[in-house]
Amino acid sequence: MSYKHEYISFKNEAEWLSLRNKDLTSTQISALFGLCPYHTEFELYHAKRDGIELPFSPNDHVYKGNRLESFLAEEIALRNGWEVKPFKVYGRLPDLRIGSSFDYEVFIKDPYKDEKTGKEYSGKGLLEIKGIGHNQNYKWLDDEIPPHIEIQVQNELLCSPEHKWGIVGKGVYVMDNPDLYFFDSDSEFQEGLVRASKRFWNSVDKGMEPEADFERDGRMISELYKNVSEDSVDLTSDERILDAIVELNVLKEQESSAKKKIDALKNEIHQKIGSHGKALVKGGYVDAAWTNGSSGTIVTESMVGSVINAKKGFRKLIWKHNKEKK
Repeated sequence: MSYKHEYISFKNEAEWLSLRNKDLTSTQISALFGLCPYHTEFELYHAKRDGIELPFSPNDHVYKGNRLESFLAEEIALRNGWEVKPFKVYGRLPDLRIGSSFDYEVFIKDPYKDEKTGKEYSGKGLLEIKGIGHNQNYKWLDDEIPPHIEIQVQNELLCSPEHKWGIVGKGVYVMDNPDLYFFDSDSEFQEGLVRASKRFWNSVDKGMEPEADFERDGRMISELYKNVSEDSVDLTSDERILDAIVELNVLKEQESSAKKKIDALKNEIHQKIGSHGKALVKGGYVDAAWTNGSSGTIVTESMVGSVINAKKGFRKLIWKHNKEKK
């Protein structure tokens, strides 16, 4: 397997984003297998075909992970006596429209034996850093990484053929030694990525929209049809839309009924707890403390008097179950 390959340098984030827009990247390609936690194939189709920006909302975990990246790379290098340096180029296979960014290159002088597989590694490889929180660590059970990250690493190796292996270095915010996961460049695995990529780009070029995932694609559907006209469309022959409307109304009625029942149960529990902030109950306790509201923030001078993010105070009602001792 050999494809035309190139490395492209970029000066800033704008240039980097422009390069990524042309290709399926390492963090996107797992969507073609329904394994990407960030995007769906439907979203990617419209991003690549129509230029619609993919939604991304960085959160506290993202910021912490970014800050942790350089520390983890340095820690891995120091603990193992390896040379690690940033590998900040964009690799792409232009004929396939597949691309990848990278974190680091790692150079192992003396052969290193991977405890998980017993294989030895030396020479030059890729190092992908994943800084995660404890609430995400459960996805890495039994010494296995989430499948979308394995796909990411193989796509990086596909886009950097000079590297024959790669490592994922995982660190948790409060951690001991970083965990290392080695991957050999797998031509059969990568051929699967190439086939999926060709199928995807063929659908983009020919305008064959993939099926939407209605649980995940709401944002993209709203973006596609945000310019609403005043005309009407005749869907009287579409039985599915009638079924969907009937089902929606039934669920909305159930939701309204459930909301009333939830409020009634909360009121009953609050009355029993009274003015106490916590109640011990069989098997655990209930946290019923009061959470203060916020007066909000006065915004820019051009909007003097306007307040955003004001919140009313409310009383919590959180059930905490005692963990059984093993």
